[in-house]
Amino acid sequence: MHRFSIYADALMTNHMHLLAFPQQEDGIGKVMQSIGRRINMNALDCPA
Repeated sequence: MHRFSIYADALMTNHMHLLAFPQQEDGIGKVMQSIGRRINMNALDCPA
């Protein structure tokens, strides 16, 4: 698990914005990669 802090968020109609800071120097890239993988796996599970 990659640790990070969320300082602000904004939920829009079709996307969201996060102001996040990683606890490790290279953490934000790992967090984004992990989120992208989860989104892609969920998209594969959804029926067309």
